[in-house]
Amino acid sequence: MRVLQATLATLIALTVNLAPAFADHHQSGESAKPKSADEVAIAAVIQDYFDGIGAADAEKLNRAFAADKAAMLGSVKNEDGTRSLMAFKDMEAVVAGWAGNDNPEGAGRDGEILHMKIMEGQIAMVMFRYKDEYYDVLTLLKDDGVWKIVTKTFFTR
Repeated sequence: MRVLQATLATLIALTVNLAPAFADHHQSGESAKPKSADEVAIAAVIQDYFDGIGAADAEKLNRAFAADKAAMLGSVKNEDGTRSLMAFKDMEAVVAGWAGNDNPEGAGRDGEILHMKIMEGQIAMVMFRYKDEYYDVLTLLKDDGVWKIVTKTFFTR
């Protein structure tokens, strides 16, 4: 549990310390700026994640995540109004659960990339909003020229 708490604290510290860096790349404010090949590829990964969850599509979800290596941490609101930290180390099971959704949401979804920062062409951080229900900070790594989500840190409203 202490390792998990230390890992979560490190991710939160990185997110807080890197947040000003996101300000230089707000997606909606830079639509006229030509996008790099990495930005286009990362946006496609995020779209696969978003569409994969919305359509319960295992192919898209597996294309987006390095599920055999990825992890997910988050802060969720409990029914009594308190918050709990949750950790998921078996992303293959999480992805399978999303893909097995009996009632995929389909139409009416609303999500957007709020910020994207690519560092050295090998690691990227993406802030993503899904409706006004939750926010993600996604870490992507480029492996053999392919971008994959390796961590998902989320906050539910």
